[in-house]
Amino acid sequence: MKLLLRLLHRFITHISALHAFVLLCIFLLTSSTLSFGQALYLPVSHEVYPFLQRMESRGLLAEYRDAAKPLSRKTIANHLKKLESSEDAMTSVERATYEFLKTEFGYELLALAGDPDPSEIRGHVFSFKLNEGIMNIDLVGKYTYSRSEGEPLRIQSHGARTYGYAYKDIGFYFNFVDNREVGKKFNISKTHTPDPGVVLTRSHANWIEYNTTEAQFTYQAGEFELAIEKMQNVWGAGRRGNVILSTKALSYPQFKLRVPLTSWMEFIYLHADLNSNVLDSSRSYNASSSSRREFFRPVYRQKYLAAHMIEFTPLHGVDFAIGESIVYSDKNPQFIYLIPIMFFKSAEHYNRDTDNAQIFGSLDINLMKRLNLYGTLFIDEINTDALLNPNEARNQIGYTVGIQTYDLPANNLELLVEYSRVNPWAYSHKFPAAT
Repeated sequence: MKLLLRLLHRFITHISALHAFVLLCIFLLTSSTLSFGQALYLPVSHEVYPFLQRMESRGLLAEYRDAAKPLSRKTIANHLKKLESSEDAMTSVERATYEFLKTEFGYELLALAGDPDPSEIRGHVFSFKLNEGIMNIDLVGKYTYSRSEGEPLRIQSHGARTYGYAYKDIGFYFNFVDNREVGKKFNISKTHTPDPGVVLTRSHANWIEYNTTEAQFTYQAGEFELAIEKMQNVWGAGRRGNVILSTKALSYPQFKLRVPLTSWMEFIYLHADLNSNVLDSSRSYNASSSSRREFFRPVYRQKYLAAHMIEFTPLHGVDFAIGESIVYSDKNPQFIYLIPIMFFKSAEHYNRDTDNAQIFGSLDINLMKRLNLYGTLFIDEINTDALLNPNEARNQIGYTVGIQTYDLPANNLELLVEYSRVNPWAYSHKFPAAT
């Protein structure tokens, strides 16, 4: 580890960030494609993630790192493949789940096994071969009945989803769902609920409508996974209270890079375009395009997010992640934040301290079978000189700590205790568009 840090320090010292970016691009363009080099990220809501967490805590799966989700279907299939020798140690419920997941990831498992022409095992509405790949199409539908403030609330959802691979190194995913809520009481802002926010398309006194879309286009260059996508991210350890990146936010457009540095270390970088919801009054205007009424054209301030993380396993059963992020606004995408290995806090100083930088870390411990300890720390701003001074301290932090047990005291029983806290003014900034 010390040798790696010395080499990294020497590398950063002797070349500029621009040279590093150029070298990275050249490497990506000249990398050879490995066997089954197609990457496709699986939405963070999929049931395979808690299953793999369970397998890791039970001591049946090693080298499973998930501090930065989503993971690719290929990576998940590789973990499922490792579990083949441990199937006899699973409970009946775990074994049934495992068999289902092997069907779900049948195409990827066959490809990993060396099948030159893998086929899809799970049924789809439509499924057909592409050039060196496959395309699957499914319909999506859901009906939910609940009560909101004592009043009945019905949610109808329908849409379509497609995903697949093509040309050895291409992956794609698209999911569209149209939603309609009918009732008298709506939680439009989705406050005090884990549900993500929504952007209304139409509304009435007794109903509201909105849609959600996720899209993804990925390219695998050697070990490098590159994606242009509109997806959700979950960063950090946590089951209910993810304080770094979580599913509370809508999916957002982003560019993502993910690469395994060694068998025990990964690097993840993303740059995202966000909605600021802060009106730019100098650019908004009234459009007199109709003789009967005027139309107001709102223009919102630009807002972007850049983040990167290194996750590694220093010890069997211990996963540690550290990273930083930057939120900036009121300007075009900044080249300095497009450099994946840039130190964002230093870049913020370069930009005259007008942006909002954060640093974070997480720890996931599975040293004792059936027991998982974890924690995440998010530091937006902290004054170490006045750390214990209640009048001057600026401890704008958030954290999550938790413990989860599996099969204690009985098989198929899970117990979870988790505590999350976010101090006042964390995530906020003196410039509202950078909050």
